[in-house]
Amino acid sequence: MVKFDKNSNFKEIIENNNLVLFDFRLKECSRCDTLEQQIEDYLKNHDLLVYSVSVEDNMKLVRSLNIYAAPCLMMYYNHKLYYRNLGTFSFDEFINKINEIEL
Repeated sequence: MVKFDKNSNFKEIIENNNLVLFDFRLKECSRCDTLEQQIEDYLKNHDLLVYSVSVEDNMKLVRSLNIYAAPCLMMYYNHKLYYRNLGTFSFDEFINKINEIEL
């Protein structure tokens, strides 16, 4: 998992990668921590580019994407938004979406 920081460019990441997941999270959020651990476990056996985005540190981006709850997952496939889950979360739903497009 890659940390999204002040030097990261959201649009460039989407344009330069066929499949990328953004995990928007709060620093003190148990659901966010649980989701991050599930993603980390998934990454042990799968190749997927994942950016961890701190909501608190990236408010301009968060506002521009209309993110108003965390955790929030946004998956871009073929440079377009393919999946978005805001606030509530089912990891199985995420896995199903990945499996729909896995090459």
